[in-house]
Amino acid sequence: MTRDDGLAPLWLVGSILVIFMAFIATLLVATSVMRSRTESIADLVALAAAREIVLSARPCDAAMRIATANSADLLNCQYSGSRVEVVVTLPKPQALRRLVGKRKIRAAAAAEIYWVDESNFSEIPE
Repeated sequence: MTRDDGLAPLWLVGSILVIFMAFIATLLVATSVMRSRTESIADLVALAAAREIVLSARPCDAAMRIATANSADLLNCQYSGSRVEVVVTLPKPQALRRLVGKRKIRAAAAAEIYWVDESNFSEIPE
């Protein structure tokens, strides 16, 4: 009898645990990346909509264009005065949907335009 008799099952269990943990870590990272991407798209959509308040007073049309261009769905767009609030969803890749559930990731963002009155600025002395 040698010293390592009976260690094969322990090595097998250890290897399976390492592979399982790597799989879970990969899922967590992929979900985090998708969440971050959805939040970035929501920010971009809100900024584009706020900019459009100044240009054409049709911010939700601009929000829809930007969301669609980034493969996202615009769920809600509300504006009042110089403030815009948007909610977007981004579908998860098929592989993630099967493993983690929920078909879409949702994020909200808001942006506001501040008007600057240049007549109040004094010239900078040289």
